[in-house]
Amino acid sequence: MSIFSRQLYNNIPPKRKAVQLTLIERSEPVPRSKGGCPQDPVWTHFIQTPLAIAGHFAAECLYCGKKWPRGRPQDLQVHLAKDCLNVDDEIRRVFVRNILRLCDDDDDIIDDETLSKPRQDSMDQSLIKMFVCCGIPFSVVEHPFFIEMFKKAYPSYTLPSRDKLPGIMLSHLAVKIEDKIDTIFKNTTNLTLGLDGWTNPAGHSIYNFIIMTYDHREFLYQLRDLSIVKHTAQLIAEEIEKVLKDIGPNKLQFFKMDFNCK
Repeated sequence: MSIFSRQLYNNIPPKRKAVQLTLIERSEPVPRSKGGCPQDPVWTHFIQTPLAIAGHFAAECLYCGKKWPRGRPQDLQVHLAKDCLNVDDEIRRVFVRNILRLCDDDDDIIDDETLSKPRQDSMDQSLIKMFVCCGIPFSVVEHPFFIEMFKKAYPSYTLPSRDKLPGIMLSHLAVKIEDKIDTIFKNTTNLTLGLDGWTNPAGHSIYNFIIMTYDHREFLYQLRDLSIVKHTAQLIAEEIEKVLKDIGPNKLQFFKMDFNCK
């Protein structure tokens, strides 16, 4: 067992170690299944339960216990990269880098009649940015006129489905953006933390934390729905303290608040 695998094994709760030792050992190397295709290495971080369909498994995260009725490697990778709260940072970075490689834009790719996979991935990234930033409903991607436009403009490009666009593609873009913001925060000082609260049309009390840099860039750091708790000064102070610990109190210089609490 390698040093990496030993560290991973030591982080597993004791009651799961006996079950998961074989899964960890499989990470070097991952054997081929009977169908001939090797399993994705991400499975070494999940408990596999075989399903009725051959080659498919239910999944349970070794670190936080989240379960999937049917585990898909791309969803499991996103979970380890951005959603799991208990995974080791070294492991998280491995999967963040894997996803970032998929998200890399390559503007120097030569346009030709056969669309290469890097070019397809690059166009996918541009497409998801357009839908999100312009507020376009994801269902538009399957509208006949939208499909017709792309077929005339670029016949070799395959549009994603309305499920893939807001699903795995949006998740990959979120990982890329969060990684970029984290890098900016790590390399920047004199930050300002802003806090604003309001009630949305559904009656939910929403609080947003905004980080502002010295060069006037603003980043929405966190949105919290605090409808079910009493909005006291102590509660707000606790929420602010959590953000300070995440960002680093030495990096923050100013604080701005735009609401009333008792």
